[in-house]
Amino acid sequence: MLRTAGEVGDGWMINQFCPAACLPGLRRGIIEEAVRLVEQGRERGRTETPFKKIFVSHISVSRDERKAKDFAKRNLSYALSRVLTAKYLGTIPVAPLLGFTQAQIEPILDAYNAGLGVEGAARRVTDDMVHQSGFLVAGTPQQCVDPYGELVNHVRKQGFDHLIVGVPLGPDVPEAVQIITEEILPSAI
Repeated sequence: MLRTAGEVGDGWMINQFCPAACLPGLRRGIIEEAVRLVEQGRERGRTETPFKKIFVSHISVSRDERKAKDFAKRNLSYALSRVLTAKYLGTIPVAPLLGFTQAQIEPILDAYNAGLGVEGAARRVTDDMVHQSGFLVAGTPQQCVDPYGELVNHVRKQGFDHLIVGVPLGPDVPEAVQIITEEILPSAI
């Protein structure tokens, strides 16, 4: 898929819920393999056309730490529900990459299987899982500045053209947008 994106596409978009693009994946350099595969495709394909590399980050921020993390758990629950069986690039098991065990993830899967939906599954995601997964950055503005800055540095090193700040943003979207634009992005960029 990555080679095909490079070969026939006019761009590539990856988001932080992807194992290569979550903070542990970025720290371990897994993103480099994904970028290399896209570049291989570019070499075989339409190298004369412009090609955009877009990174979608995920953040949940609020002045109320509890609200920011609880809101993030909704999105995180479905991302975590896939990690036990997922392999990135067909070979890299996702759960160990993120440091998760089957015992940690099974309660989330059980909630979905029992029909408890996103809210029921989110209640089974711990604060430690929010931080450990790196699928998103969550907390108060002060708690988000450093990890978001780290993410931006990795994105720059890989030559991405665009950075999108994606959902969940936060429990109070107008507040979150203001915090992101006035406090987090100026510190991270």
